[in-house]
Amino acid sequence: MMDEQNNPKVKFIAQMSGRIFQRVIRGQIDYDADMKALQKYRDMAIQENAPVQEAGIMNNMAILNSFAGHLKLAEQQLIDLLAIHKRLNNLSGMALAYNNRAFFLVTLGRYDEAQAIYTEALAFCEAHLEETFRSYARILSGLMAVSYMRQQYDNIPAYFAKIEAIQDKLLENNRQNYANIMTEVYRNLGEYHLHQKDYAQAQSMIRLGMSFATGLDLSFELADLYYTQAH
Repeated sequence: MMDEQNNPKVKFIAQMSGRIFQRVIRGQIDYDADMKALQKYRDMAIQENAPVQEAGIMNNMAILNSFAGHLKLAEQQLIDLLAIHKRLNNLSGMALAYNNRAFFLVTLGRYDEAQAIYTEALAFCEAHLEETFRSYARILSGLMAVSYMRQQYDNIPAYFAKIEAIQDKLLENNRQNYANIMTEVYRNLGEYHLHQKDYAQAQSMIRLGMSFATGLDLSFELADLYYTQAH
């Protein structure tokens, strides 16, 4: 049987479900149609014996449910995803599942729970850094954010130092992913320096974040940075 990474049908499924995901995260949602399409692609992944791709589609379903306000369903799906990736021994999938569940909790204001999951995820990623590299940077950014929200300001520079240590590798691995992550990181640093009343450094960090967001045409992230700058 063909490996799912080399299966052209699975690549097609990933491409089509990925398009839905990109629309959803920009708020361009047609819930019924999008969920129906994702279910179709999930069924196709099952037919192709592609469990990793199926899990990816389930992740997209959870994100769609969270954006559409079906929060209990989304949370349970995100919990289930971690168990699925553990069963598959998919280390990169586990790291992504940790990150997405923690971020979901952040959006609900459940910062203590999010921080606990991010902290567990950080230890997991540092034990399997080669396989979890891309999620590792996002998890560090998430820890910066929840540390700020929980007024644990002294933690933030240490998390940023870890990100600085991997910046070159992150850029080499995926330039767009790097820029997206650094948009988040510099926004978090901007907020940190605003709290420290280091306004010049805050403006510098926010401008750096804006440069990344502008380069990727990240309109939502850019608006968020403008808001941070104004406050």
